[in-house]
Amino acid sequence: MSGTSYEAVFLSSLLFTVFVELCVLYLLIRIRHPKAYSPSQILFAGILPSLTTLPYLWFILPLFFIGHHTLYVWSGETFVTVIEALFLWHLLGIRIRLALPYSLVANGASFGLGYLFI
Repeated sequence: MSGTSYEAVFLSSLLFTVFVELCVLYLLIRIRHPKAYSPSQILFAGILPSLTTLPYLWFILPLFFIGHHTLYVWSGETFVTVIEALFLWHLLGIRIRLALPYSLVANGASFGLGYLFI
């Protein structure tokens, strides 16, 4: 993206990530727990984790993996998946054995679609 600042790319990626992960989590939670959570609870639990983890993934973690892009991607995505699962566990009370796969699917979707489109 020539002519586009790194911060602008980050912001568009953040919005994309929040949108994709929120949609995935909403579907997963509605299918598995149809009446357990209000839409506002799911909205909050779907947005907050991405807003808090993506800045670390983009701006902090790369400092530790200079020259090791593959290791950075795998470590970063693993870190984000675990942290976001802990958010789901804490915010919604979803058992960690369900929160981890939910987070993995949501992060996998945003990473995969982001890789294709952004």
